[in-house]
Amino acid sequence: MTKRIVVFKGKPKTYSSGDDKSIVYYEAVNFSNLPINECVSCRTRPRLSKMVRNDNSTRWFVECPACKVTGVVCKQPWKAVLMWNKSPNSVVPHYTDFWMFHLDKFKSPTDAHAWLCIVKQVLERRLADARKDSKSGKGYKKRLNGYLLLCDNAIASCKFYSKVLAVSTNNKTNREKEIQQNEQRSEGT
Repeated sequence: MTKRIVVFKGKPKTYSSGDDKSIVYYEAVNFSNLPINECVSCRTRPRLSKMVRNDNSTRWFVECPACKVTGVVCKQPWKAVLMWNKSPNSVVPHYTDFWMFHLDKFKSPTDAHAWLCIVKQVLERRLADARKDSKSGKGYKKRLNGYLLLCDNAIASCKFYSKVLAVSTNNKTNREKEIQQNEQRSEGT
C-alpha cells in the first residue's frame, strides 16, 4: 500500500492507494444542465436536439445551428452533451472550468492531470464495485459513468493545455536566445 501526499482544497492530505473515500471529493453535478462547448469551426454555441425514432424511443444529439455539425446520438441528453464536449468538433475548455474536481487549486495542467488520473482510477474502481453489487442502483451507476466522462474531458483539457504551455514556454525561450544573440552581435560591432 503506497502513501501519497496531495494538496487538495488547500490542505495537504495523506492517503493510501486503497482509501477511496479520501481521494475523490467532487460536488454534486446537475447532469441535466451541463454547459455545451462552442463549435470549433464557427465558434457558435450548439444546441441539444431531440430525435424521436420509429419505435417512439427518444434519442439526443448536439447540433451546431450555423455549420450543421452534429455530435453522437445518445439515449440520455447529458451523455450527448458530454460526448460533444469530448469530440474534436468542440472547443477545448480550460482545465480549471471542470469545477467539480476543484482543478483551480493546481498551479499547472500537469499537476491537475496527475490528480485526475487518480480520480479516474477511483471512479473506475467504484463503478466496477457497483456493477458487482446487486444493491447498487441504476442511477448511481449512471452518475459514476457521467463523472467518468467528465473526468475524461478534464484529462483531455489538461493534456491540451500542457502542450499549449510547453509551446509557449519553448517560444519564449527561443525569443530570449534571439535577444541575447542580437545583443552579443551589437556589442561586437
